[in-house]
Amino acid sequence: MTKTLKENIKDYYGGYNLSTRQLRQMQNIQTRLRASYYRRLKYRGAWATVASVAILLVFLFIFFNTTSRRAYFTELITEIANNHNKNLDVEIKSNSLEDVGRYLSRLDFPLIDSALLPRDAWELIGGRYCSLNGQFAAQLKFQNKMNRKIYTLFQLEKPIDITGVSGFSENFVNGVKVNLWIERGLVIALAGES
Repeated sequence: MTKTLKENIKDYYGGYNLSTRQLRQMQNIQTRLRASYYRRLKYRGAWATVASVAILLVFLFIFFNTTSRRAYFTELITEIANNHNKNLDVEIKSNSLEDVGRYLSRLDFPLIDSALLPRDAWELIGGRYCSLNGQFAAQLKFQNKMNRKIYTLFQLEKPIDITGVSGFSENFVNGVKVNLWIERGLVIALAGES
């Protein structure tokens, strides 16, 4: 009867024995390899944990920063619409932005001529102080020379913690169209009937 390959190998190597010294050397090699493996595994696990925590922190920072920025502007736009709907009289009547700026001297910023409101299309009626989201702001009344409608322009200093905001947004709140943008370090909002 012929033997299988497995049986032949078993018979051939079964006759060999390791000496005590060779056996100890083999056991030492096995112990070192096992220790090295567990050490690498431990460090990989530590780095994986550190990387996971770092990714989680970045995600949470972005999520909460975006959420707080969105909440800030949502509250601001609602307050702008409400202030516009109150239709309060101006404290100083003047078509000169410089005169209105001198009157509103308690502001921490100078009033600006917005690039989006060219003087040939908009006429300044006057201005007053107001508060938006707890911040001191300017509330200016303008008349559109084309449709003769009255609009309210708000200027307030851009909060330092609101970063990464740019562009133009158009919003509709309580029957008021509120256009909001950042210009020269100020938050600018134009409110009028939608």
